[in-house]
Amino acid sequence: MSSAQSATIQFYKGGSLDSSSPSDTLEKILTTWSDRTLEARHDYIQHLFPLPERSPVNPDAPVITKEVRDAFLDPESQSAVLREGLQKAFGRMCRFYGFVLDESQGTIAKASNSDERAPDSWLTTVDHNHLRITRIIRCMRILGLQTPARRFLIALLKTDTNQFCSKTSVTFWCRAALWELSKPPSYPRENIVKWLEREEDKEGSGGLDGKEEAEEIRQLAEKRGVKV
Repeated sequence: MSSAQSATIQFYKGGSLDSSSPSDTLEKILTTWSDRTLEARHDYIQHLFPLPERSPVNPDAPVITKEVRDAFLDPESQSAVLREGLQKAFGRMCRFYGFVLDESQGTIAKASNSDERAPDSWLTTVDHNHLRITRIIRCMRILGLQTPARRFLIALLKTDTNQFCSKTSVTFWCRAALWELSKPPSYPRENIVKWLEREEDKEGSGGLDGKEEAEEIRQLAEKRGVKV
C-alpha cells in the first residue's frame, strides 16, 4: 500500500491530518474540538470521511482506494480498530448536528440541544454542511457502515418536518444512501468508480444490511417529491 493510499489508515491509527498539522490527530479532533471549530475548519472532514472522488476543496486530502476499503472490511486485519474509529467520528458529527448515536444499538435520536444545534449547522435551505452530510453517508456505506449511514439520513429527514432543506440537497443525500456504491451522487457529472463497480459485482450492490432503512428512506423521499 503506497503512502498516498495508506494516509487514511495512518490517520485512523493515530496519525495527523497532514505534516503541517502534526497535533491534529483523530483523538484530538473528536475530544477537544468545539462545535465552532468543526464548523469553521474545512480541512478535516475529508480525512474523517474520505471518498473515492478527490475533493475540489481539499485536493491533497486522501481518497478511498480498494486497498483502504479492504483494510476497513477485512475481518482478519485491523478493520475492527479502523471501523471503531470511523464510528466514533460519526458519533461526534452526529452530536455536531444535534443527534445522539447509541454505538451499541446503532440507533440515532435527537439530542437535548437539537433545537439549537440543527439550525446552526444543517437545518436550513442551503449550507456547506449539506455537502458534508452527503460525504458522511457515502463514506460510511463504502467503508462498511451502511445501516448507520441510512439511519442518519432517516433522522435528518424526520427532523426536517417543515422541509427547510432544499430538494437538491435531499436528493443528493438520498442518492448517497441508496445508489450503487460505485455511482457518485453527482453522476453523470462525476464518473462511476470502476474499481468499486467491480467490487459490487462480486459482493452484490451495497450488501443486504439496511434494507428496511432503505425502504423507509424511499417513502420519506417520495413524500417530499424527491425521486432517487
